[in-house]
Amino acid sequence: MKINRFISALEGGLDYFKANYHTIDNLNVFPVPDGDTGVNMLLTFQPAIEAINENHDKDYESILSILRDVCTMNSRGNSGFILSRFISGLSDIILQHGDITPEILTEAFFHGHFVSKTSVSTPREGTMLSIFEAMAKAMKNAKSETILEHLKLAIEAGREEVFISPEKLPVLKKAGVVDSGALGFVFILEGMKRRMAGEDIKIEDEADYRFEPAEDSNLEELMEISHRYCTELTIRRNGNEVKDDLEAYLNEIGDSVALLVNDDIVKLHVHTNTPDDVIEELTSYGVIENKKIEDMQKQIEEEFARFRHENEIGVLALVPGEGFRSILHDFEPDLDVMVYGKNLPKTGDILNHINQMPYEVIIVLANDKNIIPAVQLVKGETAKHIEIFPSKNVVQGVAAIMGFVKNLTWEENLSQMTSSMDLVESISVYKSIKDSKFAGIKIPVNYYFAVMNGNVIAVDEKFDLVVLDSIKKADPDERMTISLYYNDNVNPVDLEPITAELGEEYEDLEFETRYGGQYTALLLIGLE
Repeated sequence: MKINRFISALEGGLDYFKANYHTIDNLNVFPVPDGDTGVNMLLTFQPAIEAINENHDKDYESILSILRDVCTMNSRGNSGFILSRFISGLSDIILQHGDITPEILTEAFFHGHFVSKTSVSTPREGTMLSIFEAMAKAMKNAKSETILEHLKLAIEAGREEVFISPEKLPVLKKAGVVDSGALGFVFILEGMKRRMAGEDIKIEDEADYRFEPAEDSNLEELMEISHRYCTELTIRRNGNEVKDDLEAYLNEIGDSVALLVNDDIVKLHVHTNTPDDVIEELTSYGVIENKKIEDMQKQIEEEFARFRHENEIGVLALVPGEGFRSILHDFEPDLDVMVYGKNLPKTGDILNHINQMPYEVIIVLANDKNIIPAVQLVKGETAKHIEIFPSKNVVQGVAAIMGFVKNLTWEENLSQMTSSMDLVESISVYKSIKDSKFAGIKIPVNYYFAVMNGNVIAVDEKFDLVVLDSIKKADPDERMTISLYYNDNVNPVDLEPITAELGEEYEDLEFETRYGGQYTALLLIGLE
């Protein structure tokens, strides 16, 4: 097999995996359901392919050395470690021969399986290790004339093994999924095969790898883990001998142990409750080059929150003051609220917030016409389904939330929220900091003015007169409730005479005064 075709196949494997790794994350249950198998495999494999493309020497020795060494140094998580050890064993055999033929590939797969299996302290059936072995055996029994034919047979055997993984790992059967790491490796080979055959990338359907969970399954049981912290270390050795009982020590204080020791490095992966003890033990062997400690309990809780909410509609409201957080939560406790102050929120901050929400469909209330463009950019950057609700201010947003119902579809909710928003009229009251003109109206410095629908409807040097005048111009006879949302520059006591006077004139009106905390407007008024 020519080296350029081999490199192209590796690139195809990476591209296919990148297109589908979220599916692997979503299926992640074993050894812990923390939803990161796909990203761990991607971050193990991708740097190696990037390094190969940057290398000028295009021969098997240089390419396979890069593939082996970069995967080893960048391996992440249990799945990434096992993948890197398989690649190391595979590379060793191909390097011995200096070429790839169907026969050499078979030998390389057997050796990759051996190296990866002997690198973990408790190898389990139904995982990636079973896939390596099933593929190697299928190759051994084949009479392929080309590498492409050999890969097709291996993938077929791998997929068969993936679908029986729940029979080998009871936790998969309880959760109603196949093994994610095993499927991830199949995806890499599928991408290599498709690149060699000139076929397009396919977006895999996650539903194809899910089935009805076992009748006695209890998802809460999957959340229970005995060791909390995923601990990974790479030590650049200083010459001290590594203790023979190091692996035994790691198994004593944790599980999911994977260990690599060579002349240059000690690399380990372990799940433990005492990561500091592991670090102290390993520092005697040299300098820590890479360290990663992750709280798996937190990851599991976040993943199960996503799982519970995957068929629900999420709502994100962007609001200009902290007071609106509690106001909105009064109507919808599960609502996500992002508070900003003087400056409008950045696109990246909105994107990060949305990606952390445990919903696949999210309705976003920008509550400011100047924020809508940023949300539109976010919509194109996230894999989630984003619907932008056209509220132009937070008063409209509060009214819209009153129409939100959890068990309705997003289409039904948008309709109901729009109907609810249409029932409210909003007024904003400001204080001019200089002589200015707004919507054609002159406003002297230190005067108060009120704006409704883009028009100035009241101007006066007295705050209370502007509030009273603006409300009276908004047809209060047609309203049932008036809500006053004040900021830090307004004393709510000063609003009491205003509501008292309006109450005498409009006896059927109800008044609500709440702290909004908005930066610019002194007062936001909602008339419903």
